[in-house]
Amino acid sequence: MNELKIDSNLLANEMKNTFENIVGIHFEQDIVLDDTELIELMQIALNSMFGEEKKQQYYNIDTKEALFTFLYLTYEKNFQSYTKNDNALILLSTICVALFLSKSSAQSTQLITTLLKNLPGMSTYSSDIEPYLTSDDLRGLLFWSITTLSSLDYDLVNTMNISYEYTPPKITPEWLNTYRKEEDPMEFWFYNSSIGNGLFLILYTPKCRYAKCSGCNLPSLSSQSKTTSPSAVYKQVDTVLQNSLSHKEKESIKEMILSNNGNLFDIKTMPTLSLLYTINALIEELPSLEKIIIESRIEYLNEHQLKTINEVLSAHEDRNIKIEIALGFEIFDDEIRNGYYQKGFYKSALEKLMPLFSKYDVSLKFYMMYKAVPNMSTQEAIDDMNNVSKYAHELINTYDVNINIHISPTYVAVGTLLEKEFNDGNYTPPGPKEVDMLCQQLEIFDNVSYYISLNDEGLSSTHIEEEYTLFLDLKSRVGYFNSYQKWRTEEFQ
Repeated sequence: MNELKIDSNLLANEMKNTFENIVGIHFEQDIVLDDTELIELMQIALNSMFGEEKKQQYYNIDTKEALFTFLYLTYEKNFQSYTKNDNALILLSTICVALFLSKSSAQSTQLITTLLKNLPGMSTYSSDIEPYLTSDDLRGLLFWSITTLSSLDYDLVNTMNISYEYTPPKITPEWLNTYRKEEDPMEFWFYNSSIGNGLFLILYTPKCRYAKCSGCNLPSLSSQSKTTSPSAVYKQVDTVLQNSLSHKEKESIKEMILSNNGNLFDIKTMPTLSLLYTINALIEELPSLEKIIIESRIEYLNEHQLKTINEVLSAHEDRNIKIEIALGFEIFDDEIRNGYYQKGFYKSALEKLMPLFSKYDVSLKFYMMYKAVPNMSTQEAIDDMNNVSKYAHELINTYDVNINIHISPTYVAVGTLLEKEFNDGNYTPPGPKEVDMLCQQLEIFDNVSYYISLNDEGLSSTHIEEEYTLFLDLKSRVGYFNSYQKWRTEEFQ
């Protein structure tokens, strides 16, 4: 086996850059790690994945090269009967070792990149791997490697005890134009919901036709075509359900959020046939699925669509699948929402549809943006969230329709009016202190369900370095609240 040269400081700063991008914390100085410190970090990552009986194997490995070699040889032995040739064996085992070493995408990416640059015969695979490395989609890379390099099936957890936590890849308009394949959706990722494991799927279709919201840049991530064919959507759905999930993952999914970064009930961007096919395919392929959440603007909703979806659900009446419609409410105050934010969402239009939601047993999700506009104080933002909480409580009592309020701290999207305000010094997105204040003051009603997020669309608003300890504490508290709809007893005393 060729020796891999691993630069400790380069790897450490790759970790720093990834940490900054994902969490939003900025470090003024580079991170410096010597070989001893790096091997200790890798040892911690390894030991956290093993029981006490297996840790002894690693105590005598005192260099990063020895550790990598040990793991490489372990996987080489496991994979040699499955791979197609020597280069495939080297690449597959290295990818798995990289993912095994640590949950840090920076470490994994650096090891895989080093392999591609330094070992002969790897250029054959570089163009295929580049999209995954560029977007930090290491789970996608693992699945690609299994498909391309071996005869293993997708259920890696049962086959080789290899798994990798999936977070949203870093997708940009440039990435989509360069790398996206026709049969691929825009992106998908796993999340934790109050009923269990959830999967968020964003389909690649024409952009939102409204496209006026002052804080939104999502249309730039969508297709610039004016129409999409049903078959194009079928391919995307099939790619995810047939080729991108293991059997165990499929069995674990309780909830789905369907999106196209726009409006799934707009037949111009999402043909009705495509939506019905998607709903039916999800029910058939995900045996534990209980709820499908569909994103849309309110003006595209009508009784015919709700009735048609109900007919699909009736064909699977033994499953009792629930439909929830997610609406971009964003801000409770009408003047702010439809003035500065230009949302074009009116409560009167929502209230006209409430009897239909009740008739077809459809629940609602209100997407809310916390502190969404300049010149809104933290207390005003908290009051705005409390007002929507009271409003949801009243709607439920009047129409008997379940409502979930999904609150995300506002982030600054590139290319928006909010970005200009940010650059001019007129707006600062809420950080952990402001989210903590919201958690302490949010008025909670028993008949309303809530989900508090610490980021939105993969971008974190927790950008203040000195608040990182609070961010970690919030992450734990909010995770508990989202699962159990109550704060832990020791909280906020």
